[in-house]
Amino acid sequence: MKLVAFVFTAAALAAPARALADPTPNAVTEWAGIVQQAIHNAGTPRSAGTSLILHTMVHLAVYDAVVAIEGGSRPYASRLSAPAGTDVRAAVATAAYLTVRPRIVPANLAALDAAYSTYMAGLPAAPATDDGVAVGRQAADAI
Repeated sequence: MKLVAFVFTAAALAAPARALADPTPNAVTEWAGIVQQAIHNAGTPRSAGTSLILHTMVHLAVYDAVVAIEGGSRPYASRLSAPAGTDVRAAVATAAYLTVRPRIVPANLAALDAAYSTYMAGLPAAPATDDGVAVGRQAADAI
């Protein structure tokens, strides 16, 4: 439990004040919820330890993807580069999706795949989105 408190405390301290004050969902919070549903399922419960590890892996991949695009912090697993204007939403979604997908039970794959497809369909078909997917893939691969 101390690790969780440390991670959330560190994230809060590192987050810009506007991010802490803004109650609207963003890609990180949206994908935290999607990943939560993919990892936890009443029909196939996971131990608290493996759940915590998987959530941490996902958030580290997401963190590295965001740092590659927005800069300002040191990456965790890999220093990635992103072209200017890269869509952070596509990077976050892809990093979270590709990190969690091979590690969840098969019964949860269809819902996760549908969530990713729906989310990505809501983003513009543009080079910035493609760049975001590439950065998210690299971040997931690094984890």
